[in-house]
Order: sequence, then C-alpha cells, then structure tokens
Amino acid sequence: MDVKRAVQLLIRSKVIVLNVEQKNKKAKPSKHTPSSELRSKLKLLDVPPESTVLKFEGVWMDVYRVTKDEGRDMRMQWVVRNTRPFNPISFTFDFEGCKGVTLNGPTKQTVTVPPDTTMKVAEISSTDPTKGYALAVGFSYAMQKKDDDAVRKHNEKEAKANKATEQKIASLGLDKKTPVGKVVSACISAGVKFIDKDFPPEKQSIWKTGPNPLPYKEVIWQRPEQFMKSVNLFQGIDPTDINQGVLGNCWFCCALSSLAEFPNLIMNLFHEDSKKTNKGGAYQLRFYNETDVEPVNVIVDDLFPCIPGGGPVFTHNKGEEIWVLLIEKAYAKMMSCYLQLKSGTPGDAFSDFTGCPVESFNFEDKKTKAKIADQSFWKDLLAWDKRKCVMASGKYGEDKFSDSGLDPSNKAGLVPGHAYSLIEVKEGLGHRLVKLRNPWGRFEWKGDWGDHSKLWTKEAIAHFKPEFKDDDGIFWMDYRHFLVNFDNVEVCYTTTPSAKNWHQKRWKGNFAVKSPFNATQFYEIELSRETEMFFSIFQPDQRIPGAPDNVEVGILVADDSGNLAACTEVRAKNRVCGPSHGVTLASGKYTIIPFTAGARFRKSSHTSHSFVFGVHADDDDGIQLQPVSANLELLTKTRMDHLRQNGTKQVWNGHSIYSFVDANLSSFGIEAGTDKKTDIEFTLDFTGSKNVFSAMGGLKVSKTLKPGQGAIFQDLAIDNSDNAMSLTYGIQAKFVKSS
Repeated sequence: MDVKRAVQLLIRSKVIVLNVEQKNKKAKPSKHTPSSELRSKLKLLDVPPESTVLKFEGVWMDVYRVTKDEGRDMRMQWVVRNTRPFNPISFTFDFEGCKGVTLNGPTKQTVTVPPDTTMKVAEISSTDPTKGYALAVGFSYAMQKKDDDAVRKHNEKEAKANKATEQKIASLGLDKKTPVGKVVSACISAGVKFIDKDFPPEKQSIWKTGPNPLPYKEVIWQRPEQFMKSVNLFQGIDPTDINQGVLGNCWFCCALSSLAEFPNLIMNLFHEDSKKTNKGGAYQLRFYNETDVEPVNVIVDDLFPCIPGGGPVFTHNKGEEIWVLLIEKAYAKMMSCYLQLKSGTPGDAFSDFTGCPVESFNFEDKKTKAKIADQSFWKDLLAWDKRKCVMASGKYGEDKFSDSGLDPSNKAGLVPGHAYSLIEVKEGLGHRLVKLRNPWGRFEWKGDWGDHSKLWTKEAIAHFKPEFKDDDGIFWMDYRHFLVNFDNVEVCYTTTPSAKNWHQKRWKGNFAVKSPFNATQFYEIELSRETEMFFSIFQPDQRIPGAPDNVEVGILVADDSGNLAACTEVRAKNRVCGPSHGVTLASGKYTIIPFTAGARFRKSSHTSHSFVFGVHADDDDGIQLQPVSANLELLTKTRMDHLRQNGTKQVWNGHSIYSFVDANLSSFGIEAGTDKKTDIEFTLDFTGSKNVFSAMGGLKVSKTLKPGQGAIFQDLAIDNSDNAMSLTYGIQAKFVKSS
C-alpha cells in the first residue's frame, strides 16, 4: 500500500508558504530548534545552530527539512527517519518544479531507507544568491516487506539483554517455590522485569524439533506495553473477546470461550497476587494435569511471541487485555511448548482448567445413539444447561482454514474439524433449539433457525430471545439439524447433579505388569449417607513429549458383598471418567477398583504404568478413601458382573459365554454351568481373528472352572486403528478331575 504525502513550498527571499496534505486534512509541520537531542536523533553533525528544522510526522516515518537561510543564500537538507523497526521504506522525492537551485542528484530520485535508520536523502542550495530561488517539492513513500536480517539482529540484541537480565534475577535468590508476589516485588526492587528461564523467550518454547512450523521466518518476543496502548489483565471477561492465532487451536479457543460464560471459572485460574497487571512482569496460574494429585502452579513472564512489527502470533484478546495471552502461555509451558497446543479437545482444557469431571458423548456411540433414540439425551442437555455445565460440540473433519485463512466453502456455514461452544439449550412452541458460538466470531449456521431464517416469528423471538448480530459467531439451530451436523458433545460437570459444589481428591497409582494386569492398590470408603460421586482415571497426556502410550483403563465399584455397584467404560484415553453422569451411592462400604486388561501393555516395553485416580463427591466425607491392597478375586468377580450387565450372553451346552465387543477393548468370559459336579477345562480359540492382539499373551486360552464359577478368558484390543478388526472364535470343553 502506498501512502502519499505532497508538500509544496514556494520560497521567495525570507517569505515561506508551506502546505502539507495528508488524509484530506491540512496540517502544518512542527517547527524545531536544532537541540542536541534532535541533532543526535537526526545523526547530522553539520546542522548549524541557527538553522530552522521543520518536521513532517508520518505513520511509518518522519521527514525533516533542515534549512539555513541567510538572505538569498540558502542551504537545505531533507532527512528521512524510518521509525519502522523491521520494514525498509521506499522514498521518492520530486524537485522538478524548483528554480534557481542546485541539487546533489537528479531532480527525481528514489532511495530506500533501511529499518530504524535516519538517512539524508537530498541536499539543495541556491545557485546564485543574487537572483533568489523558488522551491516546489513533492514526495511519496511506500513500506516494503520485512527485512529478515533486521529481525534476526534485533533478536540477537534482545537475547543478550535477556541473558543479562536473567543473571540479575538469578542473584535475587528466587526459586520455583518462591510465591509469585515475592517474585514480582523482588524484580521491581531490582529494576528488572521477570524472565522465566524455564520457559525462555526463545524458539524451543514455541516448538521443540523439526523445521519452523510458523508462517514467519522469525518472531520477536514483546511485553504487552510494546504492542498495546493500554495494558489490562481484565476489562470484563467476555466470551467473544478471543482471537485465534496461527496455531490452529480452535479447541482451546472454544474451551476459553465456553468457560468465559462463567467469568469466575476464568478468574479461578489466576493466583490472588496475579489478578491484576504488575510492573514485575510475573504471573501465576493454576491448572490440573494428569500426573499430579494437587493443582499445578505455573509462573510465567509476560513476554509473548509477536509478529515482527505487529502483535501476538498466537491466541489473544481482541481488546487491550492479556488474560488470554497468559492462560495460553502458562498452558503451553505445562505442555512443554506452544506447538503442543495444536491438537486437543475442549474437554481436555475443561478438565485441566477446572479439575471437574468431563464426559464426551459421541453421536455414533451405541449408548449415545440409544439415548438419542429414547429422547433421554435431549433431557440430559436441558438438565446440563440448567445446572450451568460448560459444554462444547465438535464437527469432525479436517480444519484447513485455521492455518490457511481460507473461508469454508460449504453452504451450511459450518467449519469441518472445528469446535463450537454450546451455550444454551431450550424448548418451546413445539421446537427444540440449541444455541452455539463459533469462537472465531464468524462463520455461522445458515440453515433453519439461523440468523436470517424465516422461522423466526414474533412468538419464537419472544420465547427464545435471540440476538441477531451480523457475524458474531452466535447462532441457533434445531436439535434435529444439530445431531446431523455435529458429531459429539463434551460436558464439564462444574456442579453435582443436585447443583452442589464438588469436593475432590486424587491419588497416584500404578499398574503392574503381571497376568492379569491390575492396579497395585484398590480404595475403600464407608459412606454414612447417600452420596453423589464421580470417579476418574488420568493417564499422562499424549501431547507431552516422552509420555507413554495410553493403556485401556476403567473403574469398577463393588459394594460390601462384592457385587458390582457401578462402573465406567473402558477407554484407552488420557482421561476416563464415570460412571456416566456420575452415580449416587447409598450409605455403606464400597471398594473402588481401577483396572486395565493390559492388552496395550503387551504391545509396549513398559514394566509399569502410572496413573492418577480421582474422586469427586458432594461432600468431604465422600472423598475420604483409604488405599488397600489389590484383591484379584474381587477384580475377577466385578469384571464378570460387568460382562453380565453390559455384554451379550450365549448359552452353550449349559454354560454361559459373555462377550463385550468395543473398539477399545473386547472382553470374553465363561461361566460354567451347575448341572455337572465336575471341573471343566474350557479352551477359547481366537486364532482366526484379524487385526487384534491379546492381553492374555496369546489368542488361544485354556482355563479350568468349577461348577458355577466364572472367569475372564480373553481381552482383545485392536492392533492397527486404521483398519477394522474381525473376531472369530471356537470353544472346546472337557471334564477334568476336581482338585
């Protein structure tokens, strides 16, 4: 883009007529005396003290005219100061209308002024002092592409300065346990701003290995005051005040936007000493993760990756606030670098930011399909909305637009591979509607009940109270189209089903490599009253470098008689919660059993697998669990109960064969009949199956059972998730002598 400015001067003797035009407004240049400061800024040693300096202030640069005029004897210099730090400016002068003057070059000349440089571009003098002179000068200029070498030199200079600051901070005696308030006050007293040496303003904090994944050859690290006019931590927490950067982490933006519907959930992330901006440049945030039993406190500085000459590269507020920048930076630090935030789901952030139970409901899942069919899923959505649960919904596919900036081409207005906040669920006038928000603030549903739909009658508007704003990212759609155009719902249960606050506690656990695989400890609790509870298993987040592969895990709850009272689904995910929707347990004694079948253990070289076990309850008594030794007999009994309750039963020669087939884990058990009084050896043979591997060490397993006894015979997991598995088995039985 060319920015032009015309300057016409007509000078006769000592009478000067000057006119400057910019943006259709007349403005006079400012007049200066050649002070030492101005001399230094202009870098001109030959400016006589009696000269007159006129300054033309521009958006990208300043133009100075330095004149020494003694009667009709005149000397004039034109100086350009490029104020852009990284962009050269192409500057063209036109002196063709001048008379009675001598120039140091052609009457029309173009020069390139490097970034952050002051350059003398023209010099004029009167040809014959006895005859006078006339000046007519015009100039134009254009900003050129960034100078990568200038950016590199800037970063080298900043790196040296940062090292010196880090050394000064190191002398203050601060460590990882120093409270953030003391960090801030120590830095202010020392006259420095905090630099986090554990997450430094360097490349490795953005990405760890491989080529540069960013669309910029170089980035610079800046504090908010360098790219904001006014710096605030909060100016009111607004769900629409979030701009996605180049990372393509729409799931993160969606999670923040969803949580911002309830500002206290955002405020809870910040330490009491970090709820307003400070001059020390240090802030502390609190998260939950999958490897710690206590909340994780993360201290960061306020240096953010920025586009050279511009603002932040990654997610940021639309206004002059920094809460989004700080949350993303602290979260990136916990995950090792910014690039690790490229993949994820809103549920991941819901869990990490609140510590509350989170469930995902896939519309293609068999159980969810059944709930949709019997209308109970709609009732759940209404209940979750009433409880003020935080919800998000996803649309599968590949999001090609976050990185490329291209617009979606589909006529529905929805973006594939994208996450949306689910902010209201409402029914009335015979309609079921949901209200969603695209965190981008644009690209909305264009079908029935969209902003421009003819279905919005006066009665419907009065009942549902929509706000029709062009491209704010918020839209309504009917429940039927919602189920067709979206693929899942993730729900963060911020309260119990009876709208009480959760009490929570976590323990570290470990799965041992033995057959059968099981946790090294169970947990017991005795409840004095009916209690609402939710159980969770957390495995190391796969986004963190070096994290072991997830194994399939689940939780079983046995009552005092050893019967199955509740259970979660078995999933090979970093977060498995349940029972679905939580469970209300009557007063009594219970044993909670974290377990893995161990199928994925067989495929790995690990000898053990750590996890974190968590419990949420509606009062403090509900989290007073006591670790106890693992009980293999109880594990087998409750797993067989699970198969009986959730699997498929087949009767073969008076014996019961139970199967539960799932993409994460398929389990098979046999319960011997009671009509015979002799022990029976059963052989279950899956050698004809394809694309599976076994937790039992082989696809053919034999076990001996007493009459009426049950046992798990086989646990199978899919070998290659890109291909389908097929299960085929044969069964044999023979009588054996009782021991």
